[in-house]
Amino acid sequence: MIVEPVKKSATADPAQSKVESWPGAPDTTPQGRCRFVLSPPRHFLYPALLLLLTEEPRHGYLLGDALASLGLGRMDRPSVYRALAALERDGLVHSWDAAPKAGSTRHVHAVTPEGEEALDAWMSIVSQERNSLDQVLERYWYCNVRRPVVADSPARIGEYGDGDSDDDPLDGAGIVKSDPGRARADMGKMPDCRPARFDVKAERSSLMVEARSSVGPITFASTTLAGWIDVELRDGLVAKDTKPCAHLEVKVSELTSGNAMYDRELLCCLDPRRYPIMSVDLRDLHHMGGGNCYRIDGDVTLHGITQRLDGVVTATVHECRRRSVKGPQQFDCSIIVAGEQVLDIRHFNLAMPSMPLFKIYPDVRLRLHVEADQTQ
Repeated sequence: MIVEPVKKSATADPAQSKVESWPGAPDTTPQGRCRFVLSPPRHFLYPALLLLLTEEPRHGYLLGDALASLGLGRMDRPSVYRALAALERDGLVHSWDAAPKAGSTRHVHAVTPEGEEALDAWMSIVSQERNSLDQVLERYWYCNVRRPVVADSPARIGEYGDGDSDDDPLDGAGIVKSDPGRARADMGKMPDCRPARFDVKAERSSLMVEARSSVGPITFASTTLAGWIDVELRDGLVAKDTKPCAHLEVKVSELTSGNAMYDRELLCCLDPRRYPIMSVDLRDLHHMGGGNCYRIDGDVTLHGITQRLDGVVTATVHECRRRSVKGPQQFDCSIIVAGEQVLDIRHFNLAMPSMPLFKIYPDVRLRLHVEADQTQ
């Protein structure tokens, strides 16, 4: 699960705090024996050529420019022609001589039905490679996240603002800014370690499923989340020497895009009468750096099938003092968990909804936002 970094407002003083962001493309790369430059993955020519030929038949000399448009570095023409010959030898591509319009005869290539099947299988591998690279970027981003601050006032995100103010302890990505003096003052007011159960509040939580389709992106959403989180907190963070657990579930029949045709196709695929619930169970949690970012391991159950899930989330603890006429000062506490993850729904034995001119692709992105209040 990923939480994208959000850039800081241009009006903020850059000296106040350093804001992490994805690095832009460098003007120069280190010159030495160890070099790393943009280049296509090994054997990527095969699926890339099948993709371009699925879009439309093409002359061989045009494929070089079309490959460059994919933005994956330089591919020389001899390699392109060798890959085309290999694909044709395997029966994935066929070719013919087109009638010349001017000049010499042009050789045209097109994908075969066997090539379309191979492209489906190879694109699944491309999706897995993308997920692996996403995890590399996640870990790069979160390893630099700083320790969060525990607030001494009511702390809903909306009450803190948009994250651009210097007085706002939260940055735009839900990661809490560093303020050691304030943190030490606040930590002295609260218990050092508090095991607690948090109940998920459906009215403040949501699950979004973003899918790609032949007609463009489609987003399904639900606000029917339910469940609980058992966690031990220490200084506003999940205690390192503990093993938290959690259970979340959502009614699949409540996932809706606002389009009746898309919703009907999704329900036919998910079969909510037999499998009404999608659930996520937390198995383990690992700290990433000293901040409020964690790598999680768990199980996701959908369509009666359970698969392992790993990803990255932020878990932000909000506390405020509750007035007490008698006895020691007490605190109300809530926790906000946010993240995202890409899943291949074919792993759950789901058939892709497919109608004439409409197809949903198997890789979908889940965006989770959970708010839970401590059980009194």
